[in-house]
Amino acid sequence: RDSPHDDHRQKQTLTKRKREEDDSVSQNGNPKKKQKLNEDTNNDGRYALAFPSISTSIYQFNKDKAVEAACSVISDFLKTHKDPELKLYIVDIQDSDLLHKFRERYILKDDRFQVKVADITKLKSQGIQAWHIANSCNEMLSSKGQGINQAIHNACPELEMLSHQRYQLPVEVGIAYPVEIPPSSLLRKLEDVHTVIHILGPNMNPQMPNCLYGDYNKGTKLLKRTYNALFHSFYVATGLSNTKDNTLENESTTKVNTDIKVNDESPVHSSKSPSIIKSISQDDDAEETRSVPKLSGGWSNALKNYAFHPDQFPNDIIMKDDYSVAITDKYPKSIAHWLVLPRINIDTIEELKPSHILMLTRMKDMAKKLIKQHSEKLTYRIGFHAVPSMSYTFMLYLKIFLLLA
Repeated sequence: RDSPHDDHRQKQTLTKRKREEDDSVSQNGNPKKKQKLNEDTNNDGRYALAFPSISTSIYQFNKDKAVEAACSVISDFLKTHKDPELKLYIVDIQDSDLLHKFRERYILKDDRFQVKVADITKLKSQGIQAWHIANSCNEMLSSKGQGINQAIHNACPELEMLSHQRYQLPVEVGIAYPVEIPPSSLLRKLEDVHTVIHILGPNMNPQMPNCLYGDYNKGTKLLKRTYNALFHSFYVATGLSNTKDNTLENESTTKVNTDIKVNDESPVHSSKSPSIIKSISQDDDAEETRSVPKLSGGWSNALKNYAFHPDQFPNDIIMKDDYSVAITDKYPKSIAHWLVLPRINIDTIEELKPSHILMLTRMKDMAKKLIKQHSEKLTYRIGFHAVPSMSYTFMLYLKIFLLLA
């Protein structure tokens, strides 16, 4: 039987342990709470979008009108979506007059929207976490141009190829074109960017394609449509739309459709999901959905269709991967004549960049596989055809000839 002294010693031991645990909590905080705080911190960027001002640079949209339209859509989006974790950042690399206008015009006073002076390609390095960023793209989703578009493509060299694999060109005003950034990309590794959302805004610059020549009635509608598409695409990418009930989602969709009503003279589209695009008519009725845009017609576009829509030509495609497709030439110049087509737009051979080396290597590897499958004993010739007889988008593709020994 334990003595009273033993009971006293046990009580002292328990009291000492409790005091040590309390000291540990006072110094380090509740371990569970601290772990939860770290988890929340790590997820900060999951629900954040950073975007530039749309159409106010090279497209020369009036800044006051552009800011007014943007603030209107931002306010409506945040009023409709109450999620406290949402963050919207309008960014510019310098504290420009444009950012001052956003600070003055945004009257909702919702701190989920913030104006930031930052490089959109180096947000995490500058203390801003955003998994999703918007790119003011051009019609061909190419790295050509300047400003935000060029900066994002420089930070993510594989973006052009990923974009061309996913979407038919040219892209349209008012549609969001999201592209998931692979874990191997430096943009994702260094800056934790998971999604780049391409957006093409309305143009007021007479020197650029599809100029509206000062028609701000139509231009403002298109600009609002573009922002609506951007925010909707971002919201879908966060996964929050899957956690809400159908009522909220229906209200959000209805709100978008109401705000972006346009006339029949300028049909535009709104992105409904990363892979489905719906067209919205004047009466806000959605047309039949389509996951793959229509094929380009005409003989001159035949090879382009094979490259961008290989799944629609199962009898013609003999090999494909993420970088290229292989077909048999319909007018063979030898006992076997194949073409390996890149799944990316390259207008001239001079446009090849270091970022295309991987694609060219994969094309050559595909050619070797074709030869191995057919017969290694035959004489063969492989070469890049830089000036094809067909007038089509791809000015560079690989030709393979198998010749009699």
